[in-house]
Amino acid sequence: MNMSAKGEINELVERLNWLLADATKGDWELQDGCSWRRIGTRGHNGNVLCPSTYSREDNHPDLTAGRGEDLYSNLQLIVEMKNGLPSLLQAITDLQAENERLREEIDDALSEAIGNIDSGISELKGAKTRIDFHREQLNPDNH
Repeated sequence: MNMSAKGEINELVERLNWLLADATKGDWELQDGCSWRRIGTRGHNGNVLCPSTYSREDNHPDLTAGRGEDLYSNLQLIVEMKNGLPSLLQAITDLQAENERLREEIDDALSEAIGNIDSGISELKGAKTRIDFHREQLNPDNH
């Protein structure tokens, strides 16, 4: 993932976190029945998003999206999540591929390091054998 994409993902994550902090708290669930589909938190019927049942001046239906401060945050969060999801999924895919590439590099580096250690141990054993041989040649009475 290039630096530009990382910056865009960081900005998206920052926006989503900001909107999420202002949105209706709790786990959201799809609720249905009574002829209206809506989104609400467990035990709270349609408190996240539901069709309006009150008459507006223009007589067109509307949505209510939370209450108080989270009135528009829920709608903005839904839009940002939908629009940002492809970028987040691509970032996850890219990070998984990068993770796999790095794992392979680490495995290769470890295999090489272990091979070097094994080779070094073999060389040390050979050197010890030669030293022991020369010691025996120099001091035949010690054995």
